[in-house]
Amino acid sequence: MSEGSNPLRDPSFLLGELERIAGLGTWLIETGGGVTWSAGAFALLDVDPSTSGVEALARAFHQRVHPDDRERVFAAQGALLEQGLLPVIDYRIVRGNGELRWLRGHGSVLRRPDGTVLGSLGAFLDITEARATLASLARARWALEESQRAAGVGTFLANLVTHEVEWSDEMRRLVGLASGALVDGLIADSFTFDDDRPAVRAWHQRILTGENAGSQRNRVKRRDGQVRWFQHCAVVRSDPDSGATMLVGSSQDVTEQLKLEEQLRQTTALEAVGTLAAGVAHDVNNALTVIASSLSLLERRVDASSTDLVRDASRAVEQCATLTQQLLAFARRQAVVPRVLDARELLAAFCQMIRRVLRTDITVAVETVGEPAWVTIDPAHLESALMNLAVNARDAMPKGGALTFRLVFVDAGTPRPDEAPRGPLVRIDVEDSGVGIDPEHLASVFRPYFTTKVASKGTGLGLASVLGTLQQNRGAVTVSSTLNKGSCFSLWLPREAHGPAAEVEPAPKRRSARAKLLVVDDMDLVRRSTCRVLLHSGYEVVDAANGASALGVLEHTRVDLVLSDLLMPGMDGRELARAARSAGHQVPFVFLTGYADADADLDALAQLGRVLLKPFTPEKLVALVEESLRGAPP
Repeated sequence: MSEGSNPLRDPSFLLGELERIAGLGTWLIETGGGVTWSAGAFALLDVDPSTSGVEALARAFHQRVHPDDRERVFAAQGALLEQGLLPVIDYRIVRGNGELRWLRGHGSVLRRPDGTVLGSLGAFLDITEARATLASLARARWALEESQRAAGVGTFLANLVTHEVEWSDEMRRLVGLASGALVDGLIADSFTFDDDRPAVRAWHQRILTGENAGSQRNRVKRRDGQVRWFQHCAVVRSDPDSGATMLVGSSQDVTEQLKLEEQLRQTTALEAVGTLAAGVAHDVNNALTVIASSLSLLERRVDASSTDLVRDASRAVEQCATLTQQLLAFARRQAVVPRVLDARELLAAFCQMIRRVLRTDITVAVETVGEPAWVTIDPAHLESALMNLAVNARDAMPKGGALTFRLVFVDAGTPRPDEAPRGPLVRIDVEDSGVGIDPEHLASVFRPYFTTKVASKGTGLGLASVLGTLQQNRGAVTVSSTLNKGSCFSLWLPREAHGPAAEVEPAPKRRSARAKLLVVDDMDLVRRSTCRVLLHSGYEVVDAANGASALGVLEHTRVDLVLSDLLMPGMDGRELARAARSAGHQVPFVFLTGYADADADLDALAQLGRVLLKPFTPEKLVALVEESLRGAPP
């Protein structure tokens, strides 16, 4: 280009600038053997522009191509000579400073109109930044897909003008479609449960009108026929590229979440009923305590002709006390007191009670043994386990059937399941003639929250609590079942060699000086009854209606023993005992309670004093008072 000429008129100058701007280089190979590289080619490959000649340029190009890509590149060059076309190929080069760049090459053979080959022309383009951008987009897409899969959330995009719809692969998976499968509409059109379709379309319409429609929850029928609950969220947005109006949203399978929510509602409801039952049992136990004490005192005053009446009333009190213990067992608020008992007697009493609970189309049979079946367990725990199994059996027999309770001895050497403990056992079978359990569900029946019942018929906690109860008492529970023939749950408990030691009612031992007792109870009737029994037994008695008043009495009166209700408003029995100790009063305590709440187990109370469960007889009350006054160990 001559001095003073306009470079914009020079094609070679313009070509060089275009190559520089575009990151492009070109090459030309003539049939006669000449090779020409453009300035852009020298610049991209970082080769000295003065290099010339076929061999020198070929050597320079060979050196720049990454060793791992050379075979592909030269195979493509061979295809150019054989087929007259260099396919598009991406490869790496290593520049003189070690920098790695990506190039995209392409070429073609040049011919005269008569077909004579003139040579070949090609180009390579620097695509390093473009590849990095594409790689970043690919990673972002991969991360989005994986996060959707991890969260179980699918996404959809619908063009509201063209009605074209895009679904993510997770969206397809949620409804049972293969990855990449074609879809022909929104989920409301294709998979929504028929009865829910109007509600979903109304939700869509609210979104389209700009209303804040919130989320939508409805049933979806998967491709495999399963009906699942989905929750959808969607908004209307403009496509940033085309400006088209788009519906953008997500869907999530919330079936399991809904099951958990229903289980939580059921559990909360059971807890509320249990709290009510425990409260009722507490108040009834207070009333029974008054009645039992009054009957005991009355029996000493009436003539022989009335004694039977008083004793019948006392037996009725004992039966009511048993009922309150069953209420507390249901509420799981009973004091946990494992003891040696005869499972044969407990099972007989339980079966008599359960006949009144079950439907009349279910017959109850008991098969038992001829001698005591001694086991160590809290009777309320065993009754609760049997109740859960009986209710399960009832639900398995919707059209009636037979429920059999069977008690058998298992000798030490008799084969038993791996779950059962070693040694002599007592086994209680609860067998029904119901629908049975599907073999695929059999291994899961004791898993918490597992249930095959509809949401309103069970929480999935009954059998789990049975398992927990048996494990807590060194036992086990197993199940066998046949579809349409029934199920048998077996409770395995270690058998004790001997029954409980006979309880000997201790003869009252009076202190040489009259003991002064403080009775604390917020219920006037119970407090007066307890004071009356103690006064009748020869003690000096003072009383208080609450913890604060009791502390006032202790400040001004010498007291040998405090008998306090456990649960009182304001300051309860435990707090009273701690406050008395802190004030320097080292007086022993006896706690009178109808049930132990979550914070008042017997082991914790034993650190503060003795415990007497309501309802109690005057004899038990006086015996415990004497033990406490003598300082005998609990």
